[in-house]
Amino acid sequence: MNSIYINDSHSSLDKFATLCAQTLRKDDFPLARSADKNVLIYHHDDLMAAARTDRQSMLGELHHALSGGPGCSWFRAYTATFPL
Repeated sequence: MNSIYINDSHSSLDKFATLCAQTLRKDDFPLARSADKNVLIYHHDDLMAAARTDRQSMLGELHHALSGGPGCSWFRAYTATFPL
């Protein structure tokens, strides 16, 4: 399988360890509802509201969180507002 996202030349365990060793600064992620143990916690309703007002900024924050931030994020959605 040819992956367009990552291959062996793009992966480095040392770089990943350095990324995960960062201390999360919650202020760098204003859309996250909270942070716990270096994990950002986002809520579905907050992200949907942000997407309606400034979709690019919302997507930019999520990209930063997943690519250069703590490396781990939690997304909450309740079945009452986000049926599966």
